[in-house]
Amino acid sequence: MKLVAFCLFIFLISCEKRPSLTDGHQLVRWYGSIHVISTPNNEVLIFADVDEVEEQKSSIIGFREDMKRRGHNSHDQPSGYFIYDKKSKDLQLGLTKQQFDQRLQDLQLNPVDW
Repeated sequence: MKLVAFCLFIFLISCEKRPSLTDGHQLVRWYGSIHVISTPNNEVLIFADVDEVEEQKSSIIGFREDMKRRGHNSHDQPSGYFIYDKKSKDLQLGLTKQQFDQRLQDLQLNPVDW
């Protein structure tokens, strides 16, 4: 019975619902509950930990948590909100909520509630 419960647990973990991204970009589980966003060439675009992500028009938008607060070393990318324009390849990182909301409005993207 314990084996059945363990197998069910492993199955449920592997069925984690992750947003799908287009054009070859992927939200990838790095380890545990830590996620990164990769490019079509499998290079890391946004380092851990991506907590929220959504795709609108030609942009990937989201929120990146500061890994140092979790006790992990972090890459040089600033934490906070981010916007990546897939067409121009412009990546804006470390935005505050106010900057993020203003930028979404400037780009005519829908506001988010996270």
